[in-house]
Amino acid sequence: MTERFVRGKLNVIRSHLGGLDKCKALIENLVLRLVDPYLYQVELLLTVPGVSDPMTAIRTIAEIGADISQFESSKHLCSWAGLTPQNNESAGKKKTTRIGKAGQYIKPSLSVY
Repeated sequence: MTERFVRGKLNVIRSHLGGLDKCKALIENLVLRLVDPYLYQVELLLTVPGVSDPMTAIRTIAEIGADISQFESSKHLCSWAGLTPQNNESAGKKKTTRIGKAGQYIKPSLSVY
């Protein structure tokens, strides 16, 4: 391949990435406008260690909901989100202590502090 051809391909890729970045910014602005009724909850979630991005807070609210009174305690919420280790023990033998499979949409958005 000639250098001119490779340079042309790179220019096409850069322009495509620029278009994708513009689309991403438009969607983020739309989401931020839709989340106006939940700004208090978003700001509250941003005080939690590990939640540093407003989009992470918005994803968390979208997954859990703004009213978390359905969960009796923080332990119930963590268990629902799949953030607690499983307890598979029989006859005194521990078989696994892996984190559960639940919360497949919320776990990737949360970063480890």
